[in-house]
Amino acid sequence: MNEFVFVDYRLSEDCLAAFRRMGFVVIRLPSFRKLPAPVAAHPDMLICRVGETLLLPAEYLDAHRRCFSDYGLPVEGVEEPFSPDYPNDVRLNCLILPDGTVIGKEGAVARKILERATRFVPCRQGYTRCSTCLFGEKAAVTADPSVEKALSSLGYDVLKISPGGIPLPGYDTGFIGGCGGQLKKDRYAFFGALSRHSDRRANRSLALRYGETLTSMTEEALTDHGGFVTFRF
Repeated sequence: MNEFVFVDYRLSEDCLAAFRRMGFVVIRLPSFRKLPAPVAAHPDMLICRVGETLLLPAEYLDAHRRCFSDYGLPVEGVEEPFSPDYPNDVRLNCLILPDGTVIGKEGAVARKILERATRFVPCRQGYTRCSTCLFGEKAAVTADPSVEKALSSLGYDVLKISPGGIPLPGYDTGFIGGCGGQLKKDRYAFFGALSRHSDRRANRSLALRYGETLTSMTEEALTDHGGFVTFRF
């Protein structure tokens, strides 16, 4: 059984090396022409893990099937049309909570995600997944007020951080959720140095309360690379 991690093909060599040292098989995602160029290879735009299935845009999957079929990974395509225009770019960029609840933009989330959801909570923010870090079962970090409201309504302990300060080449700013992801149970990893974020102490305090260890994979600037998706298969 292997542990896979899906990342943007532009991720730094230092981060790629860190994943490999931890034993992951690294799959670098090619760009999808139906997404804006800066985020066209971002995992949080291209892959949504629902249970033991990886959902991807059907057109993208057809073009790059060997990235997945060479390993026999359980993948399915979603048929909704993608385009660079919001919200047609966020079909897969929704937040899935541990209990199967889906938070996302109403009318934009792919049908196959909603069919498998325990419930759907609509949110004004379409980029719910890249806007949010989830710590444990009931804690989250976000700079977005609509995501904060949705999670708080579900009983989450939400840390609302200051917006901005996270580079995303091609845009004014990136999002905290795009800077990393859940590496293993109780271990959350950031691509760059959390110590360089203005709300680092509050982040660490929240994580500590919920038994989460925060790891900085490199000393690079904390940057939105679309997060990563792990899968054991």
